[in-house]
Amino acid sequence: MHVLIIGAGPAGVSAALYARRGGADVTVVAKGAGALRTATCVENYYGIEDPVTGAELARRGIAGARRLGVVFVTDEVLGVRGDEGGFAVDGKTTRYRCDAVILATGAVRGTLSVPGIREFTGRGVSSCAVCDAFFYRGKTVAVVGAGAYALHEIRVLQPHAARVILLTNGAEPTVGIPPEVDVYPAQIARIEGERSVSR
Repeated sequence: MHVLIIGAGPAGVSAALYARRGGADVTVVAKGAGALRTATCVENYYGIEDPVTGAELARRGIAGARRLGVVFVTDEVLGVRGDEGGFAVDGKTTRYRCDAVILATGAVRGTLSVPGIREFTGRGVSSCAVCDAFFYRGKTVAVVGAGAYALHEIRVLQPHAARVILLTNGAEPTVGIPPEVDVYPAQIARIEGERSVSR
């Protein structure tokens, strides 16, 4: 049996390990580095004693899967369709045939088109309060948004941060914001800092 996995993040590599150990031939197809590789410090992952970068954690996972015989291919998948009792997976450069397909593509996070966002991702700019609140203990933290998701992130951060503020980027809040959270409605011009975000 040949299993093709679309996505080389933690879910895709974990699926590859189990499929391979179950006796399948496994190919993992991914178009490039996923969100894990942008993390500058991971220290809440089972089996990792010391903090590690996301890129290093991804490298270790892929190396472990390769050791078992999992094949990794860089390609962008454009479509999947049933074909002669299996599947045909159309990549940008190659067509793959397999008996089973596992989708482990992760999610594309929305972002702002504000100068500095990309440069400071993982160095003060985060997309996941649950993942990163620990790093902001005792600090002032800004949440960008004006709806239910922003309110959720505020509530996750409040037990950890010294102060949480809300930047609505010109939008009117659509939910009730806790009174202890200062709201700044102005549009965000840029994110600044040296090694990490300072303002």
